[in-house]
Amino acid sequence: NDYRDRWALAYCFNMFTPTIIQHFFNNCGHPVDNDKFAMACFIQWIFRSRIRDGKEIYMYLPSPRMRKLFDEWMDCNL
Repeated sequence: NDYRDRWALAYCFNMFTPTIIQHFFNNCGHPVDNDKFAMACFIQWIFRSRIRDGKEIYMYLPSPRMRKLFDEWMDCNL
């Protein structure tokens, strides 16, 4: 809730599942999809901004991989 009024967002990560988490789930027989993990973290981060109130936001997303994943996610969810 501390960031609910934020309108300008910069996501400067090319997120991958932390190795320890990936190894844990792999050992349990449940491999982790790095792309789905990245998008889950990213979408949760976006919804901490004022978009949750239906207000416009501006995003800077420098990672080509994350931009591609976001574009694909948007194509599937619109």
